[in-house]
Amino acid sequence: MKKITLYLMTTIALLSCMPTPSMAETENNTAPTEKAEKVTSAEAQIMISRLEEIKAMDKSNMSSSEKKTLRKEVRSTKKNLA
Repeated sequence: MKKITLYLMTTIALLSCMPTPSMAETENNTAPTEKAEKVTSAEAQIMISRLEEIKAMDKSNMSSSEKKTLRKEVRSTKKNLA
């Protein structure tokens, strides 16, 4: 009987400490939703050429932080173009 009580208390303690996936989703949705201004065609051409440069880069020798910076740049550029 003591073992069952011990197992039950351990199970309840472990289950109460588990993070819920729904909490993780709400944290990501708190990002500000700012509308980017429309860019002119000259600025758009510059941004498109930069995206093509990034696409043509050899990323195999880059560190993970450099790749992360490039991904952020690509996302922001695509957001501005949309």
